[in-house]
Amino acid sequence: MAPAALAAVVLVLATGCGSSSDNTSSASDRTQWANDACGAFVTWQSDLKSVGNQFKNGQNLSKSSLQSAAGQVESATETLVDSLKGLGKPPSPAADEAKNAVDELGTELSDGADKIKSETEDVSGAQGVVTAVSGVTGTVSNMAGEINSTLTKLQSIDSKGDWKQAFSSAQSCKTLKGS
Repeated sequence: MAPAALAAVVLVLATGCGSSSDNTSSASDRTQWANDACGAFVTWQSDLKSVGNQFKNGQNLSKSSLQSAAGQVESATETLVDSLKGLGKPPSPAADEAKNAVDELGTELSDGADKIKSETEDVSGAQGVVTAVSGVTGTVSNMAGEINSTLTKLQSIDSKGDWKQAFSSAQSCKTLKGS
């Protein structure tokens, strides 16, 4: 992954997470759900940084290293999607709307990981590696945009600000913002 693309993902994730549900959950329920969601993003972010570090200064650029990195991104994304699904229905208010947004994000991220895998499968020669890196970088940027869009949607679901407060209070969200 290009450092700029990884920085974009980090920047998007650092803007904060958000979610909501249907009307009667406690602040601690929302904070726990937010903490678990941000924890999944922190893990994914760390995994992507690790993959990107393999290619610092243009080192290790080969077809096999690129395909290995694509597999690592795919695995990290599958883990993230599974973690988001494992959160279950968000606490209220607006639980259904928030769950749909998170589910849609999971599908978009899975599609992005599949595209990265596809972009690296038939790489041939030095120019092919450079082209694949460019495609992967673009896909990671698109994934970051999808995350940003979902976060914006989630933050706008709750007009009272309960979810904004939950994500501000959640420790893993603070870790996410601090990276």
